[in-house]
Amino acid sequence: MKCQSFVPDSRLSLQEINGVPQMNDSKKTIAFYLFFWLAASAIYFYFSESITKMLFPGYDHVEKWILVLISGWAILFTVFLLLIAFTVIRKLKKRK
Repeated sequence: MKCQSFVPDSRLSLQEINGVPQMNDSKKTIAFYLFFWLAASAIYFYFSESITKMLFPGYDHVEKWILVLISGWAILFTVFLLLIAFTVIRKLKKRK
């Protein structure tokens, strides 16, 4: 009996052959935008006090700072969600 060697399908990557799941394009896109949303949120947190002083001169209340901080984070989150949605939809349309 002749011994046959295993020849993997050329469409499979080395990670898939070894059983390691590979990230598809949508997951990579979401991870990319999540990283940048976290970085932008941290930068905004650092500069939010300066922004509060520009928006509300003469008012040194923590409530104003928290309002500006939460509003900015909500705007950043919405913008990044829209970017993710547009990017994923565009990639799905290219596949078809």
